[in-house]
Amino acid sequence: MRKEELKKIVAECSQAIKENPDQPRSYFYRGCAYGELGDNKRAIADFDQVLKLDSFVSNAYFNRGRSYMELGKFNRAADDFSKYLEYEREDSDGYFHRGCVYSELEEYNKALDDFCKAIKYDPENAAAYYCRGIIYSEFGNYRLAAKDFSEAIELEPENYEAYFCRGCAFNELNWYNKAIADFNVVLENDPDHVKAYFNRGRAYGEKKNFVGAVEDFSRFLALVPDEPAAHFYRGIAFEHLGDIENAISDFSKAIEFEPDEAAYYVRRGRVLCDRGDFEAAVDDLNKYIGMVPSDKTALFDRGYAFAQLERYEEALDDLTNFIDRFPDIGAAYYWRGVAYFHLEHFKLAVKNLTKYIESAPDDDDGYFYRGRAYHKLHFCKKSLADFQKVIRLNPKEPSAYYNCALAYRDLGDFERAVEGFTKFLEFVPDDLDAIHWRGISCMQAEDYRLAAEDFSRVLEFYPDDAELRRLRDDCLRCLEN
Repeated sequence: MRKEELKKIVAECSQAIKENPDQPRSYFYRGCAYGELGDNKRAIADFDQVLKLDSFVSNAYFNRGRSYMELGKFNRAADDFSKYLEYEREDSDGYFHRGCVYSELEEYNKALDDFCKAIKYDPENAAAYYCRGIIYSEFGNYRLAAKDFSEAIELEPENYEAYFCRGCAFNELNWYNKAIADFNVVLENDPDHVKAYFNRGRAYGEKKNFVGAVEDFSRFLALVPDEPAAHFYRGIAFEHLGDIENAISDFSKAIEFEPDEAAYYVRRGRVLCDRGDFEAAVDDLNKYIGMVPSDKTALFDRGYAFAQLERYEEALDDLTNFIDRFPDIGAAYYWRGVAYFHLEHFKLAVKNLTKYIESAPDDDDGYFYRGRAYHKLHFCKKSLADFQKVIRLNPKEPSAYYNCALAYRDLGDFERAVEGFTKFLEFVPDDLDAIHWRGISCMQAEDYRLAAEDFSRVLEFYPDDAELRRLRDDCLRCLEN
């Protein structure tokens, strides 16, 4: 009804009231017109007058309840709808409106009961299905929520908010393809629906479509630039795309807008580790652990960062606490093994690295560090076996050949030691340590020519090293003889 027509009703009813002030009907219709015009205080005054003249006019309770709703006076609205339902016990609209009021009051069980009754008395009440779906979502019952949103869509195919809410329910059910399809419908009909971009971005992220996720969160942020969660989720997408700088930038923005959200710090801390900024990573992880001390997962990340900073005692503490809580995470044993190695606890290093190798038998890193620990313990054959395994897994790892050569040398197999150093020098031709040790091994293998050449090369850099000069001269004398 147009505004002019409503004003005409108000005028006519006012005239009727002037002529007959005891006629409740005139107050009722004028109250309804005031309500439609948004003048709810006058509407309530008229409905009060109706009920004063005739307390059995049930629709006056209903309409006054609606006006109280509009004014945010939900307790009074609930009272009026309850009074109305005493007269109209099977009225779907009455239950629906009272259910809406209970929702506003966060009395969700009562709201659910009313929406169920609204549907019982009018199975085609699309709004009741929609609102009951909202309640089911509040309860975390997303299957029933999705079912109700589907009913609402079936009855009102252009109810795009029902598509949106069903998409959100599908997200919670991990039915991401269905969620994306619903958000597509919403955005086709309302390209500025910001929440649809946000939630489709989340679905894209879960489907590992990180490019699509970045695009959707960027659209959302163009309209709502200070939403921390959008920066957070876009940061995660950037992280998966390998765009570390943009990931850190987004996590930093999230922290700027919501500094008390712990999840932002742990995520930024992990990405800072990826960038190699371990000091800053430790700061973020300290912040997170201080905020969420019960979550032991971040101890692994901080332990790793400490190890990279060569703060091995602190690394050991964190990784041990992590392993106590999560004894099946192999990577934790690797880094604890590394920490033990650098702290010269070589037996414990071997024990932890062996545990890691059991969980990752094809990772050469575990064999490499265990081989070094065995070497320190003078278990030369075990050390050699580990470095040979590294070469089989990763034949382009120079250090494995170097350490194999050291093991062969310690075992007295000088010819193979020479082969190992020679292979290493193919990768790193100017490594003076390797040249020196190959010279020593060549001398012991009685290859005096190559030994003399190696000592001469090292002497170019250390001309005053008397021991090297003596070794070279010994080799030259052997060649002369």
